[in-house]
Amino acid sequence: MAIVASILVARMMRPEELGVFTVVMSVSVVLNTLQAAGASEILLYSAEVNHELKRRVLGLTLCTTAVVCGILVLGRPFWIKTFGTPGAADVADIIAIQTALAVFTVPVLAMWRREEAFDKISLVNIAGGATLSALQVLFVFAGYSFMGLAYAALAATFVTLVLTSTFGWTHLVWIPSFRGLGKIASYGGKLFGANALGVIYTQSTSAIIGALGGVSQSALFGRAYMTAQIYGQTIGRAIDPILNARLASHRRSGIDGNPTLFLFSRHLLTISTMFFGFIAICADLIVPLIFGQQWVPAVPAMQILTAGLVLTPLTSPTVAVLLAANRPGMLVQIRSINVLLRIAALVVLVPYGLTAVAWGMVATAYCNWAQSVRAAYKVAGLSVRQYLLVLFPSFMAGLVPVCLSLAARFGLSEIGIEAWALLVATGAIMTFLSLASLVLSKHPLWGEFATIRERITDRPSI
Repeated sequence: MAIVASILVARMMRPEELGVFTVVMSVSVVLNTLQAAGASEILLYSAEVNHELKRRVLGLTLCTTAVVCGILVLGRPFWIKTFGTPGAADVADIIAIQTALAVFTVPVLAMWRREEAFDKISLVNIAGGATLSALQVLFVFAGYSFMGLAYAALAATFVTLVLTSTFGWTHLVWIPSFRGLGKIASYGGKLFGANALGVIYTQSTSAIIGALGGVSQSALFGRAYMTAQIYGQTIGRAIDPILNARLASHRRSGIDGNPTLFLFSRHLLTISTMFFGFIAICADLIVPLIFGQQWVPAVPAMQILTAGLVLTPLTSPTVAVLLAANRPGMLVQIRSINVLLRIAALVVLVPYGLTAVAWGMVATAYCNWAQSVRAAYKVAGLSVRQYLLVLFPSFMAGLVPVCLSLAARFGLSEIGIEAWALLVATGAIMTFLSLASLVLSKHPLWGEFATIRERITDRPSI
């Protein structure tokens, strides 16, 4: 639903309109990491959790939320001067209200992750996402432009608050505690630093492009980069919480987490190769047909990003290893280097256009992955050679269908069929070849699909 909403919104808005919301959101996402300040991780990784710890986490979250809201509201001159429009400041005001509403959801969502209650997390995410998508389309259609996107985000946060309060009332904390925040703040400070640097690494691009190249260029880049965002919102949200909770549980129980790391990495690599590969070979069809002709300048950057970012999802399992090993300091060091590299690359490359920016993004992404693997080797004794040998067949299982689909696409284009028919036919071929590849390579993903199918077919009728 989020994908459909993104398509409809893109068709109804001009790049300069969507860019206003994009640049403010990129900055606010960075600020929102200060709101959590490692609170979720404290509840997830602590050996024992009691009511007093929850109260202290809430107290810390309230303090950091006050700072974030103050920056968003009082920073009005910054928004106007940096991005050249009062609309950016208006969006920031709405986001401040949204941030304040999210305070009481932090302990509940963290405890659900600790308990691996992913059914409840999924319910909340689906409801919030559905609200966000529906209202984004409705408000933009009604003429609210970028402010409509902000109102929709506020409403989605309210829905999340209601659902977490309803289904997670046993974990709700209404009375904060401000005693003994030093220890929590010390631990949370390192995690905040790691989380903030990670968010800056991924979100700074839109803000820097908006400041140096204009909000229109920022919106075009956002359209080129949206496939990575879709991947994160679907595959990433589905796998990362399970992986983090599983490795944290292994750590508390003294179980070797490397087999779990290998399994999840294989899943992620095959999925990302198939997903990004298909987008790369069909980007010139997808953008004009689905988003509209106004977004065609984003095609070259999208092709570079999707072809180059295949390996980047592998950073999430290695990061999970560092967090499970209680080594946020090492994560801060890695991300500090990566943030500096990315910001430097953006400042240098933005004047040369979005294509140059895309190549810079790919180069810094591979530096990030290499550093994460090296850190996992130091902390968990990860055998890099074994890691690469395990991943290679999974990479080929995804690459072969992409190459064959590309050949099929060239063959079909020679016939002269319509662009829509060519996109649908290529997608169908890619789907068939991907499933065949999983079966023939005996990939663990196919075993997961078979297990799910068996559970559904064996479920007793009511």
